[in-house]
Formats: sequence, structure tokens, C-alpha cells
Amino acid sequence: MINNIDRSKKAQLVLCGLIFMLLPALTLALTFPLPQKGDDIVGQTQTIIIQNGQEVSDIDEKYEVGYFELQEANPGVDLNHLWPATKLIIPNRYILPNAPRKGIVINLSELRLYYYPQNQPVVMTYPVGIGKEGEDTPLMSTKIVEKIKDPAWHPTDSTRAEAAEKGIVIPKIVASGPDNPLGPFAMRLGNPNYLIHGNNDPSGVGFRISGGCIHMFNQDIEKLFNLVTIGTPVDIVAQPFKTGWSGHKFYLEAHVPVQLKGLQAATHTFSPAITVIRQAVDATHNIEIDWDKALSVADAQHGIPTVIGVLNTSVVPKIMLTQKSSHKIGNTHVKSTRRHIRTKIVRKK
Repeated sequence: MINNIDRSKKAQLVLCGLIFMLLPALTLALTFPLPQKGDDIVGQTQTIIIQNGQEVSDIDEKYEVGYFELQEANPGVDLNHLWPATKLIIPNRYILPNAPRKGIVINLSELRLYYYPQNQPVVMTYPVGIGKEGEDTPLMSTKIVEKIKDPAWHPTDSTRAEAAEKGIVIPKIVASGPDNPLGPFAMRLGNPNYLIHGNNDPSGVGFRISGGCIHMFNQDIEKLFNLVTIGTPVDIVAQPFKTGWSGHKFYLEAHVPVQLKGLQAATHTFSPAITVIRQAVDATHNIEIDWDKALSVADAQHGIPTVIGVLNTSVVPKIMLTQKSSHKIGNTHVKSTRRHIRTKIVRKK
């Protein structure tokens, strides 16, 4: 049996190697083989040592992470004042969102886009910026309806009025160039008011700062633009708590929930995490959950997949819920102490 498993893993590694050789060189940033059937986790968390003169913007683009992803994974580090020799966790391990693994999936809660190329057993993932509070990026199932190279920007009246209050004059149409916040590429969604596009200020990626569109690093939107075709499905979801399997281990990945219009705010309770875990643990999985660990992960919201349970290989056909503190599970009003709004903050240079 062990030999068969070893052969299977070796075959998967060979297949992945062949896939990566066939993909264009530009598409290899954070490209992972899809996990085996029944598994849900890709990538690997790593730790780096800050070098003299290194800034958070350098790390964001090099490791394909957003500002708040780094903040969640490194709560004790001041990202705006990185000292040499500081250890920084790069959270490049992900539980895939609970959505169809096809086309584009954007999880607003982690400010991250996943792309599943058609007929290729891989997933590509990129950090994104999304709509600021009050101008939320809406949840939707849609598709790409138009691809535009060097797009012109048509700012809304409210955007122009807001800029005018600050003494900034924005014309009704802004041609492609350094003053155009759409960057060099844009893809229009079925809801024509929303685009996936580049930027003219990369520091906004990983923040809630746009008027509702999804924006990416320019090198990332160029890769995606060249891969995506008209009609590609797009699912925009909000999943702050994701669960998934890797082998016999059951994981929880927790993020600070985004506040969206039309969604009931449950930031200060554990109930959303408990609900997601219970939904994942159905009659087909005999699983032992360490609820103390699960609630600790849900409260910390570090954005890193963490083991909270294991598959029970006994013949008992019922869900096993290991409860060191069972009273916590029913208490859906236990308060979580963490909340931040993912709006862009001023960085000192």
C-alpha cells in the first residue's frame, strides 16, 4: 500500500513538472498543481528574513501577497517600519475557496483571486484590491464579457466630485497612461459597472480602496489577461472562514471578515466559523474536531491553514466532535477581539 502511495506521489510530481514546462514562463508566479481528489490545500507557508532597505511593497510584489495578508500572518510586526533581520511569515498556503474550481474565483475576505485554467490541473492565485466600504465589490456569479488593452477611464460623477473637494480636477475621460488607475489591461464583468484591471499605484493592491472594481498588480493582470477568454466564469464570494482537507487532516483558515452591504455582520462572534466547520463535517467524514483549537484559530484570524481535526479511521459512522470545552460550541456570542477595516493606510516612506 505504501509503495502504491509513493508511486502515486511520484507520478503526480512528474505530471506537475510536465505541466509547468508547457505553461508560458510568465504564468508561473504562484501556480500550484491542483490537490488530489478530496484534498483542498495548495502552496506552502514560508519565513523570510528582512534585508537592509527592504520595504513591504517589495515583499508584496515578489511573493504575490497583499498588505493585510502579511498583517494577519505577522500581527506583531510593524510592516511600515521593517527592521533588518526581522522574521516575516509569507502566507503562501491556501485552502481553496468553497466554489466551483473553474474560471476565476475571487474571495473578498482574503483579497485574493484564484484562476483555474481550462483543461489544466493547476490553479493560479494573485492578491487583489477591492471596493472600499460604502462602494463594496458585490458578490456575484458572472463572466468576462470584454477584454480591453490600454483602457480609457470614465470616472463616475461622484468620483470626480470627491476629487474636486480635495482640489483635484479629473476629466470626464482619462486616456491610457500614468494617470489612469485602470492600468494597461482591463476585463469587464457581466455587470458592466465592474472591471478586473491593473493600476497606476501598486501600493493599493491588498486594500479596500477602489470604487468597487477589482485591481491587481500590473504584471499579474497582464498574465491573466493573456490567459482568460471571453465567457470565462467569475464567482465573487466572501468566505472569511475556509475549511479543507489535506490527507487525513482537517484544516481551518480564518481571516478578518470584510463588512459588506447586505451581509449580516458577525465579526464579533464565533458563530460563522462554527457554522462553516459543521457544514464541512458531514456524514461522509468521521472526524474528530478539537474545538478549543478551532475557536483559537477562528479568533486569531492569521490567514494560515491550521489543523483542527483528523479523520477517525474507526468504523463508527457518526461525526466525532472532540470537545475539551463543550460549552463554547453552543455559545455563538463568544466575542472575538480582532477587527480591522481593510482600507488603505498612509505609509511613511
